[in-house]
Amino acid sequence: MRLAALAVLFVLCAGCAGLHGDRTVTSDVTGVWVGEWVSRGGQMSPATLRLEQTGSTVTGRMEQAGTFAGPLQGSIVGIRLRYHAVDGSWGAEFTVAGDVMSGYGSLTRWRGTFRRDAPER
Repeated sequence: MRLAALAVLFVLCAGCAGLHGDRTVTSDVTGVWVGEWVSRGGQMSPATLRLEQTGSTVTGRMEQAGTFAGPLQGSIVGIRLRYHAVDGSWGAEFTVAGDVMSGYGSLTRWRGTFRRDAPER
């Protein structure tokens, strides 16, 4: 009886670990990221992301000429960064690989590629 109860407990714990295992923060995106957004037609728009990360919460600001600039908030889960404008009008989803991240804007579907700036010494 105890063995059966222990087996059930083990299966339940393993299932819970599977549900939450993908929520582990593995990437750190704090810093200044410089890059550009590129439309499907090849139009380019330079931009800078200034990000701060605390746990899985990301806040910061996008600086870009035009309408898609301002404060942002989001989260990072594993290597996936998702953020949106504080006013909710635009956002993006990126895959982070070290000091490079790339993905798509949620409103425009333009492709963004950004590199973390080296800190000044």
